Amino acid sequence: MNYFEQFPALVSVALEESWVTAFRHDTTTVTFALDAVMTTEHPRYHPPRPGEVHATEPAVLTITGNDLTFTPSGAHPNRDPNGELDFGNIDTFTLSDPAAMRWRLTGEWGELTVTRPRVSLAWRHRAAPH
Repeated sequence: MNYFEQFPALVSVALEESWVTAFRHDTTTVTFALDAVMTTEHPRYHPPRPGEVHATEPAVLTITGNDLTFTPSGAHPNRDPNGELDFGNIDTFTLSDPAAMRWRLTGEWGELTVTRPRVSLAWRHRAAPH
């Protein structure tokens, strides 16, 4: 089962191509700030802006669950050409234990496992150019 089939908020969003620009976590929630990549089927899709490979918009991905384990990698972020921090992508978001509905996310930022997650994606306004 693919994440975009299970979580309606992620339909037509390519997390594998989206950049994690920040993250926070507590015992029940992990929040990722993203430059989220949209596929052409997404209602917010637009052609890539100059200098972009994909159509991106800033967004906040929130994953909540009672049985949540977050292990940050400790890796230092890179800086993109605009000076924004870059913790890599969400390389995987897979159903690791179908019987328990346990999901696993990985990336340069670390690893997250969560059972029966609640997933939301909130779009943010793009900051004006400097």
